[in-house]
Amino acid sequence: MNAISSALAKAAGDIELFSRYILKRPLREYQVAPARAVIASAIRHDGEQYVWRFPRQSGKNETLAHVQLYLLFLFQRVKGASIVHTAPTFDPQCRNAMRRIAELSDGNVFLEALEVSGNVIRLGRARAIYLSGQERDRPNVGSTASLLLCKDECQDLNQSYVERAFDPMTADTNAPHVHTGTARHDGTYLALKRQELETLSAQDGRQRVFIINWRDVARVNEAYGRMVQAAIRRKGAQHPVILSEYENIESERTGRLFDDRRIALIFNAATPPARCYAPLPGQRTVITIDVGGTSPTSGNDGNHDMTVASVHRVDDAGGLPGYTTIDQFALAGANVLDDTTDRQRLFGFLDLWQPLRIVVDATGLGVGLASALARHWRARVVPFRFSAASKTQLLNDWLALIETGRYKHYRDDSVDCQRFIRQLEKCEHTPHGAMLQWGIPAHVTWRHPITLADEPLHDDHLISAALVAALRDGDALPREAVSQPAARRLRRAHEDD
Repeated sequence: MNAISSALAKAAGDIELFSRYILKRPLREYQVAPARAVIASAIRHDGEQYVWRFPRQSGKNETLAHVQLYLLFLFQRVKGASIVHTAPTFDPQCRNAMRRIAELSDGNVFLEALEVSGNVIRLGRARAIYLSGQERDRPNVGSTASLLLCKDECQDLNQSYVERAFDPMTADTNAPHVHTGTARHDGTYLALKRQELETLSAQDGRQRVFIINWRDVARVNEAYGRMVQAAIRRKGAQHPVILSEYENIESERTGRLFDDRRIALIFNAATPPARCYAPLPGQRTVITIDVGGTSPTSGNDGNHDMTVASVHRVDDAGGLPGYTTIDQFALAGANVLDDTTDRQRLFGFLDLWQPLRIVVDATGLGVGLASALARHWRARVVPFRFSAASKTQLLNDWLALIETGRYKHYRDDSVDCQRFIRQLEKCEHTPHGAMLQWGIPAHVTWRHPITLADEPLHDDHLISAALVAALRDGDALPREAVSQPAARRLRRAHEDD
């Protein structure tokens, strides 16, 4: 055997050497152990199962591509050697996985025979087949995974469907399964598989679960560490995105969203802000409005959600705006959708505070009010349209303000404040894929502190407060608030000059 053949055989004997000397793309230290474990099982045909959970943008898909390309290279002369790869979608997820393989092999003299056709990559007699894992009435059948079955972004796959449609592909081959993805909540397919495999590992001591933390990545990639630390400064160390995507910690499938720690942050337990009933000189404010529905039978009995306007003082928090809710104006059973006395009361409240910006719920019934506000206050109005995606983003942005100390709320014995506290305490969250459903469950009630009547507890004060997170950082610090009479005096003075 000549020196080249000897070096090639040595490189083919280990994924770390293969990546370094054949692909010229060395794997990082934290990528090597999970890759070696899966490859060893593929060679042994031991039917083992694995979970890989990597933090965001840390090379999970790259590691999977190296493993697949290594197995194709190793078994390229073996008839029937096959890998099956599934992900929630074919385009873009499976297609991106195929593109990654093609890019790794591009221009490589040892991989020049690699071919890409449709949903199949071939190298000699070995092939990798890429199939969507999206649930369908007629599942993909007929494919065999003799080397490896990959289930990528497993947290978004339907467990019962995948086990019915894909797991039989290894029934005759005893090929291993690898489940990859990111932490989300403890009810996902990936989380349930993790729990199952950790139980097995506790019995026999064999590692099947590989969970990588952002600090593992930062030890060998300083730029990644700086990026995550910057994200933590923006969002706070306990922000759900930081915990799931970088700390790699699963949340509960459903449960209380605002725990005692987070509520203490909101109210600044040591020195809670005081409520204000009128603007102070030089004070900058923004107002956010959650529009309540109307019902001919609701009246003022408190059994329907309210229209709530929240006043937030704007402070400079290290070059970024910080917000303190200093007043809330609630209209129970009111009709602010038409030109009514209730709408005039709301407009009078806005005239009193003269906010820099007015964020208003412009969804459904709120469209009419948003249009009326825009006619009166023009460019100050920021309409917010609720959807599953926008409400999820609103929560993430509000939690970032809370966790970094940039959001506070006044505290006193008023009904408004007590209602807001109870809404915080009863607010629950339930993940749905990448979206997060959050709010007050329909069955929850509270006892009014004055009437002592039991009433449905809505999320009107909560949503009104949260809408402050819809503002961009540049929206809230353009100038100091000036009342309309003062503005008219300034204009007259300018004209007189």
